[in-house]
Amino acid sequence: MYIHTFLRMARNPYFWSPLRLKRVVSILGNFPRQIEILRILADPAFQGLVRSNPVLPFKYLSNRYLVRGLTSRQRASCFIHHYRQLGLRFSPSFLHRMAEEEIALLQRQNGDNTYVVSIGFPSGVPIWEGEILLHLLVNGVEVYALQFTIVPGWFVNSAEESVLMVLRLQGVKGGYDQIYSATKEFRDVAPPALLIAALQGIANAWGIRRMAGVTARSQYSYTENCAEVLRGAYDDFFLELGAEQISPDFFLTSLPLPEKPIERITRCHRPRAKRKRVFKASIADEVRLNLLELCPASCEPARAAEQGAQVTTQPDACSAA
Repeated sequence: MYIHTFLRMARNPYFWSPLRLKRVVSILGNFPRQIEILRILADPAFQGLVRSNPVLPFKYLSNRYLVRGLTSRQRASCFIHHYRQLGLRFSPSFLHRMAEEEIALLQRQNGDNTYVVSIGFPSGVPIWEGEILLHLLVNGVEVYALQFTIVPGWFVNSAEESVLMVLRLQGVKGGYDQIYSATKEFRDVAPPALLIAALQGIANAWGIRRMAGVTARSQYSYTENCAEVLRGAYDDFFLELGAEQISPDFFLTSLPLPEKPIERITRCHRPRAKRKRVFKASIADEVRLNLLELCPASCEPARAAEQGAQVTTQPDACSAA
């Protein structure tokens, strides 16, 4: 299987540049971890995903992967942890289906308009920004995307075994009308908050109690020209959620998300705030129940199996700074 993958890579001009050849050669420096990655992805559950994306077993070698400034060892550790956990939490049939199509976790119909939150694997350039993709679609058109990876707790200074780390939260350029329509459909809950609510539903199904976010400056796409936009989309957003910035690179918060005391909200806004809180909690619960129905193995995996597959030691300093 992987000989075929290497041959496909060799025929692809993308890998012919000296820089990319250097990264491929760096596999030798990560040989034990590379063997472990190949072993995990050799599971039949992941074969469809590897066939559709032959770069997958090696993408951790790119310095664009996950967070700016990580070592290849850190990137490999996160990659290994994610796919170990994914193999525990999703059934092989569900993973096969995800490799072929996005799967709806939430759906609303209003007249001629259809609103869907789906789960799948990213493709194209966003493959560097997280291993799982949540999409908000309006009439089949992508409106907003959230990507996340299951990382080991030590990576973000958490005592938890696994943390959901949000790496991408982005709307589609020119999608204002669809975003407005979706916001109205979901009771004035904007698409980023809606996708976070869906992510909480997934976390609830998996028994994961912490969520991390990447700061604007640690996004691989960060430049001074787009600094203000990225700070608003990431730093300000995570702070609004109640997350704490634990380092120059990461935010961290508990799940369910902490709520601002109602007394700190102006009196005239309190009824609306309460309604939105109840609605977002209902979205999280609906996603949890739908995920468990689609894939019963998504329920918190057997502790014994999980204990045998955990990455519990920290190979490098966890800050990317």
